[in-house]
Amino acid sequence: MSQEILDTVEMLANEKDLSRETVFQAMEVSMGAAIESTRIDPICVEADIDRSTGSYCFFQVHTVIEDDAYDQLPLAEKYAMQSLAEAKKLDANVQVNDVIRQPLKEEQSRMFAFRMRQNLNKALRKAERQKLAEKMGSLVGSLLTCQVKRVTREAIFVEFPDYRDITGCLPRTECLNRDIFRINDVIKACVLKVNAEDQGPLIGLSRICDQMLVELFALEVPEIKEGIIEVKGCARLDDRYKLAVKSSDSRIDPVGACVGMRGSRVQAVSSELGSDRIEIILWDSEPSKYVMNALSPLLPAEIKFIEVDELDQRMTVYVTQEHCDKAIGYQGQNVRLASMLTGWHLKILPEDQCKTDQVSEAGLSDLSLDDEILEIFQQAGYTKLSDFKNITLEDLQKFDAFDDEIAQQIHDQIKEVFFMRALSQVAQEESPEALSNLPSMTDQIQQQFEASSIKSLRDLADCSVVDLVDETNIDDKLAGKLIMEARRELDH
Repeated sequence: MSQEILDTVEMLANEKDLSRETVFQAMEVSMGAAIESTRIDPICVEADIDRSTGSYCFFQVHTVIEDDAYDQLPLAEKYAMQSLAEAKKLDANVQVNDVIRQPLKEEQSRMFAFRMRQNLNKALRKAERQKLAEKMGSLVGSLLTCQVKRVTREAIFVEFPDYRDITGCLPRTECLNRDIFRINDVIKACVLKVNAEDQGPLIGLSRICDQMLVELFALEVPEIKEGIIEVKGCARLDDRYKLAVKSSDSRIDPVGACVGMRGSRVQAVSSELGSDRIEIILWDSEPSKYVMNALSPLLPAEIKFIEVDELDQRMTVYVTQEHCDKAIGYQGQNVRLASMLTGWHLKILPEDQCKTDQVSEAGLSDLSLDDEILEIFQQAGYTKLSDFKNITLEDLQKFDAFDDEIAQQIHDQIKEVFFMRALSQVAQEESPEALSNLPSMTDQIQQQFEASSIKSLRDLADCSVVDLVDETNIDDKLAGKLIMEARRELDH
């Protein structure tokens, strides 16, 4: 019997391509579980197999716990536990959480052999799957070619020519909108995860993840594989992509290299993605320049001014009036893609709004300061009201023209002005009546707003066109117009 066990372990190790130790451990677990399942009374059993002779023995196992804890345990759970007082009768040095193993003599019946074979097959399958999962784990994020074997309503199941006996699953939620697959179709997909659990396909795939686009370009653009061109960012929204690239060699144009001769490279990638639209832009370490590039097809010349709020990672981009729609895109798609790509929260406003702000703030009339004091500030670069927002008393005391008393008075006056403006803005944002003052607002639209979650100018300004259309029955064009009017009103 002992030699038979050694021969069986050797045979299974060679057949399953597993280590002898792995097979020994699987056999020990299977034998212990088989003993437990054939007994009427519940016990916890472990088996030990001698690696050199093949002889084996069984042990009944108990975990030592405190006496009070043992007394409170339900009867059904006590079989695997032993109180500290009882354990000390067997071993005086035993402590809580120690494991006590007592030899167990058990006869092996035909039922034991049947159950052990079942358990061993299951344990070996699990070990095989674990080994494959470790092998395939390095492929997460890689692009694989696969063949469709089964199509269901929920997912597409595939096999891999390079990895036999391994199945993959491409959920419908990870497919592109235009994807239609038939049995035996050859497709490309990106490895999203490796499932080491007992159930389900081993590999989870995706065709909509950002890495899918990057890997497809790596196939078409040799410079990416060689490391000359680096992909710095990728964003996807519906059927449109934006890809940011940079080159480590100043002689190579990264955008041109990715587009290819007459667009051949980008068209090849687009064809694999169901003809989705792909825009390639130049990455820049300067955030404002990066945002300008990301707003393509909007040209840099059509952007008049950018306000940057580094603390909140926000940018307000002012563009010419006729190019506002181009900057925002259909249903806000362009600005949302640019925001996803750059990591900045972007807000598009027309150029005249920027001019209105500058004109209203240029006179600094809200501060009610003397003309001589205003002239001193303007010479020092304080030309707009917003320039005074973070000015401190110490900053004012540095002006030679102001003594400490005058500096204190000016500082108090500035604080009061900004406090009153903040109160006014909050009141305006939260006032439902302010919605009725919008130029495009009608009684019918206002009734729809009252029945929705949009109760104030701030609620409307924070909406996207898609959200507003979903909340009401107005069309895209009117929704965009109302949102822009609300934003202009708040910025006044």
